[in-house]
Amino acid sequence: MSTARERRAKRSQKQAMVSRPVVSQVDSRPRPRRRSKNAPPPAIPPIVRLTLLLPPAIGLVVVVVLALGALNPPAAGPAPNAIWLNASWTHAARSQDELLTLGQRLRDAQIGTIYAYVSSLKLDGTWSGEPQQRNRFVEVEPLVRDFVQQARQIMPDGRVFAWLEVYADPPTGYRLDNLQIQRIVADFSARVIRDFGFDGVLLDAKPIFDGNPDLLNLLRAVRSAVGLQVPLAVSVPPDFTPPELSLRLAEPIAPNTIWSVEYKQRVSLQADQLVVVAHNSYITHPDDYAAWVGYQVRAFASALSAINNATRLLISVPHYAPDPPAHDPIVESLANALEGASAGLGQLSESQRALVQGVAIYADRDLGEAEWDAMRRLWVRRE
Repeated sequence: MSTARERRAKRSQKQAMVSRPVVSQVDSRPRPRRRSKNAPPPAIPPIVRLTLLLPPAIGLVVVVVLALGALNPPAAGPAPNAIWLNASWTHAARSQDELLTLGQRLRDAQIGTIYAYVSSLKLDGTWSGEPQQRNRFVEVEPLVRDFVQQARQIMPDGRVFAWLEVYADPPTGYRLDNLQIQRIVADFSARVIRDFGFDGVLLDAKPIFDGNPDLLNLLRAVRSAVGLQVPLAVSVPPDFTPPELSLRLAEPIAPNTIWSVEYKQRVSLQADQLVVVAHNSYITHPDDYAAWVGYQVRAFASALSAINNATRLLISVPHYAPDPPAHDPIVESLANALEGASAGLGQLSESQRALVQGVAIYADRDLGEAEWDAMRRLWVRRE
């Protein structure tokens, strides 16, 4: 018989079993708690927050970039055409009015590059200066420096190349194969870039005949001296006697006085610009001259289109004093040259046209209103 204590213990155990719920295996999973109305919202994981915020942020950036682009549109780069400016501009002081007028003329003619004359390599391997003095480059250095700064003021979006003249075959004999001469030219090219602030170099070595290896070596030396980032232009002779044209010439020129397609291509691989000197042709009739200029456009563009490089063509067109028998300014007028260049351009394929950057006006005197009007009418507005 159980005691009263045992009976009370059994009774307590039965009450505990009744009051404790029986939880099944399914019910053992945690149940979601009901959030109170006043409880803070649940925290969003960082990765989810980033995903939600990214599209609006990108949209805001796009809007800002477009707005800034509208306020400050990207620079279009230099205008396509060029002009040679001789010592009357670079070795002499010009008035502010003359400079401002030049700047406006250049803009109207879409000229964005100046080939500014710096110096010529003399017979003794030094660089020319003022002929009325000792003809040393040091005599004109300050004037050349000043011109570079002035050119930047009147043409802030343009480029100024140092025009260096080298006669390959002076009276003392051929010298372009001389390694010392090549080094002198290369070192001076580096100096005008480093110390004078020029944007590029125009190497005007002449005369150069087909297949000449020394021009290629000289260009390599200059490129090595100035670096890959500095634009390098080279003046090249025209094809004087193209076989497809019957020309009236002031005096006989040897047949086939042209550069081969291969040599045109080899030179182009060493330079950023080929400036084809489409004057001093010895031609005596204006129609012949215009056809001859058109041929130069086609011949050089065709040669360059056969290889894959970034070299561009500029066709040099004349405005300078008579130089018989090579240059008759009535025949080789600026207008005739522009008409021929425009006609030649019209005969190119679209890919070939892209290789012709523009024209470069070669002048030994200031252009008059008639010449500037011809430039605007026959070339700038040709499209």
